[in-house]
Amino acid sequence: MASGVRNWNCENCGKANEAAGPDGAVTCAYCTETARLPPVAEAPAGDHKRQVFARLRQRYIEARGLVSMTEPYANLEWILGEQRNFDRDESRLDSGVAELVVLWMQDLATELADSSVPARPGAADDDVAPMQRSRLAMAQGLRFAAQEFAVAFRDPS
Repeated sequence: MASGVRNWNCENCGKANEAAGPDGAVTCAYCTETARLPPVAEAPAGDHKRQVFARLRQRYIEARGLVSMTEPYANLEWILGEQRNFDRDESRLDSGVAELVVLWMQDLATELADSSVPARPGAADDDVAPMQRSRLAMAQGLRFAAQEFAVAFRDPS
């Protein structure tokens, strides 16, 4: 069972509260009514991995239009993109493939953040700064998603 902060509405006054407690006992901060919250079930490990994979895929899809999709990034299309096997269970990705994905995503993030890479061919000078900020934010998002992916798909041995 998971414990931690979660939101709940008081049945007595209807106001929203935050609760933290391992036993599920809560007290309304407004009317001081006490209640017991049902336990929150943890998601199966496969579901967590699928969610992490989906977040990484979304970051990849956002970024792929901003860089040259030549080798090695073209290989990501077979894992994360339109050429992937839609029947494959994403929670069972091979750890070696997962390591390659992390490395390629880190490289992709570095290329996105590199200010020497033109933001877009033919972009006006006044468009470059906002585009560069956007690329930097996207690169940071890729790094976070790749780090989360690395943790979720790490080889337990």
